[in-house]
Amino acid sequence: MQNNYFALTTPPGQGGISVIELIGPDAHRIIAKIFRHNSKSAIPNSQLSPGHLYLGKIYNNTDLIDEVIIHYIPTRHSFSGLDTVEISAHGGIVSANRIKDCLSATGAKEITARQLINLAARNRKINPTQKLALKELLDAKTTLAAQVLLDQYTERATLPKRFVQALTQPKRIVITGKPNAGKSTLFNALVGKDRAIVHHTPGTTRDTIEETISINGFPFILVDTAGLGNKTDRISNKAIKFSRKEITKADLVLHLIDASETDKPCKLPELKKLTKDIRVYNKIDLFTSTIKPSAGSIQVSALKGAGIDALKKAIISKFGFGKFKYRPGRALAFSE
Repeated sequence: MQNNYFALTTPPGQGGISVIELIGPDAHRIIAKIFRHNSKSAIPNSQLSPGHLYLGKIYNNTDLIDEVIIHYIPTRHSFSGLDTVEISAHGGIVSANRIKDCLSATGAKEITARQLINLAARNRKINPTQKLALKELLDAKTTLAAQVLLDQYTERATLPKRFVQALTQPKRIVITGKPNAGKSTLFNALVGKDRAIVHHTPGTTRDTIEETISINGFPFILVDTAGLGNKTDRISNKAIKFSRKEITKADLVLHLIDASETDKPCKLPELKKLTKDIRVYNKIDLFTSTIKPSAGSIQVSALKGAGIDALKKAIISKFGFGKFKYRPGRALAFSE
């Protein structure tokens, strides 16, 4: 047997169901070796009809592996361009791995989802645009990104590519400021969960922490950094060095200022070179400072959640994404 493959097409790990695609000219014969219908007899090749579901069990010789549903998809209707038997098994790593071991023992070769897409393109079941879109879809970070990528089946682009490329290549947002300005609290408020350690003691964050967030459907990589200030210990100095390096890689910097104290913005050469930054005055619920917030700045209470929506709107506006309006079915330029 040659050119027979199998691929796990659902995400690995825990889930309600695992789907394994058995692909190739010998898919019928391979499944007949390991699958038994509820009658406990093998299904002859001629009985696997397209559009029918078959409930039965997968065996490795006499050892029961799992109860599954199989579905035969002929070449003309399959994604890969080859005969396909879709195996729907119980979710989880163990069951899927044991079924893959059974298929491997028959001589079939395991391929990745990306290799399956390449196979479909090689058999001219999808065009180059679809091929690239599907590969990007595997790593889609937001629902909007997935919707846009699923629409890439025509050739003409109708919107500037910067909008769609932002969906597949997230912009990097770095939070910076002095120790105890509330950077980690703001990070958690934007992420929507307690990801960074928050404590009243200045300098809690020693290393950079990052998370992917979604604002208006656009993914962003949000980075929490160590406080920028005068430090003397070696670990803190190293953390500050990492923070300054993150600033140089940022597409946008949120420069956090403690509004509850007479706090002034940090002055760093890296900040002067920025093309995009937003001054964010935090702890407005404790405001006692004589500092007047600068024009265009945002005032928030990261702890209370006040002003977070306004900050998100400012982030979208800063990148010029506010004008993006998605209409399903449009073809958009999503890569170079």
